[in-house]
Amino acid sequence: MKARDPMLPHPRRVKQHEFKNRLRNRYLLPDHGFEPTTLEDLLKLPQGRVDDHNRLVNFPLSSDVNNGRAVAIVGYVTDVLVLGCVAADAKDGKILEVDLPKRKGVESAICYVNDPNLCTTQIFITSDPNLPTEGGRNLFVVNVTQRSRILAKRKLLISDIGNDWSTQILRKKILKHWVRFSGWLFFNQNYRERGWAIDLNDKIGKPNDRQSAWGLHPVMGIEVDVISK
Repeated sequence: MKARDPMLPHPRRVKQHEFKNRLRNRYLLPDHGFEPTTLEDLLKLPQGRVDDHNRLVNFPLSSDVNNGRAVAIVGYVTDVLVLGCVAADAKDGKILEVDLPKRKGVESAICYVNDPNLCTTQIFITSDPNLPTEGGRNLFVVNVTQRSRILAKRKLLISDIGNDWSTQILRKKILKHWVRFSGWLFFNQNYRERGWAIDLNDKIGKPNDRQSAWGLHPVMGIEVDVISK
């Protein structure tokens, strides 16, 4: 039986923008645990289609039933970054000072805050570290939110890396490791045209940067050095 997110509101009662942010900020654990799945399984989910006018149509909305599934996925971590509301140095993981006023409001899910300590951590994972990853090929994104960090600090989440889920600590403990991530499935509509799964030739929208817009948001469990499938 697929776990259903009790926080999932009725789509007709909430604006799409608010609906997406509610999904990103989920904090309840599923009643029936996390359903084992694979990154390959994410590619079998609805992605949308490109029409005759080179536009993406029929992509999953926030009301898509798969957004209410709690799953566990194993992947090899290629990068751990803060993106969106601040910049991060991919080389050493240090948060860079940026012109915050100009970037204010980029991450609406955290009330337009651009404090790097509160911003969502994006973790890039792949099913095989030997696969090509240029342009985001074969990479999927899972997200650790501020609410996840608070719950982890209170020892309420699955974790064998400790209770500090800050970006800096995550980078030290899970980068270049096989990790099992548990969390809520989420189709990130902001990146719907940037996945190789639907934009095979990178012809629509902005440049591709991931394999699919499907990922985990938020992550609610981290177990490091698990055996890959």
